[in-house]
Amino acid sequence: MHHSCRKSPHPRSGQALVEFAFISFIMVTMMGVTITIGYFLYAAQTLQQVVDVAAQEIARMPYAPTDELGLGRTGTNNDAWVMHDPDFRDQIYKPELLIVTKDTLDGHGFQEFMADQPLVNRLLSPLMIFEKSPDGTDWRYRYPGTIVNDTENNYQTVLIPIMEYNADGSEEFINWVAPVEEISRTDGMFPYAVDSSSDPMRGVVALRINYPAQSGLAVKIPFQQLGQKEFTEPNDDFDNDPSSTRFTVLGNDFVGVYNNQHDHQVQGGRYGLGRLFINRNAADVNSEPIPVRPYRKVISVQAIYRRELFQ
Repeated sequence: MHHSCRKSPHPRSGQALVEFAFISFIMVTMMGVTITIGYFLYAAQTLQQVVDVAAQEIARMPYAPTDELGLGRTGTNNDAWVMHDPDFRDQIYKPELLIVTKDTLDGHGFQEFMADQPLVNRLLSPLMIFEKSPDGTDWRYRYPGTIVNDTENNYQTVLIPIMEYNADGSEEFINWVAPVEEISRTDGMFPYAVDSSSDPMRGVVALRINYPAQSGLAVKIPFQQLGQKEFTEPNDDFDNDPSSTRFTVLGNDFVGVYNNQHDHQVQGGRYGLGRLFINRNAADVNSEPIPVRPYRKVISVQAIYRRELFQ
């Protein structure tokens, strides 16, 4: 009589765990990429709709042919600009509503409050971020960017520092832009007013909206270092602050404190540009960490409409 025997399987101690770790790495990476790309597409589509509608509505408003629009100019202020007109502010845009605090809502819901606000503010509200103080007692909604105080108009709003790198890899903030700005002509003038110039780019509403989109992939997966540069804390002091004296850069209030306690925050740092620490040597978990900026993109969309002038 023959006895059948079955050999015991070869031991695979730990192999399943290694396979799972490898597969989960790929799945999490793909999920992060999908969410990030999806968010960018959503933000870009929303912004394009906002700038199209806003430019069209501004083009139909009955202002004098010689008036200046003034949107997004970070230099000197002029009270005669169209952007300061009460009708424009009530119907189109208020820069101070890029920050909506707990006190501003006064017990109302955010969506309920924004439903009655000017056109651009209302349409941009889905892209605003929510922030809490460390103890949770204070909070606000705001447009991503740097919180500044407009000393000439006496309100807080948001500006966006466009950052580039020097040849040695150090950071340099080369320009401040407003979230909603008028596009200048090639000669540096602005096209809203109708003048005697032969330049066809006049008598039009040329509008641009900027949005500093943050990639969640670089924050959720610390080993993702593509597009990141090392930076030093003194650069966050803005020793070479390019903003005009009209704006005072604020210290991000409670947000800076909150993000200093949580180093993997997308909107971390004094200027809301992101804060992330990675290991200097990935193979040595005890190596000294270095600070890097989370990978990010600034989405800019624009629209141009000919003004409808009536005599």
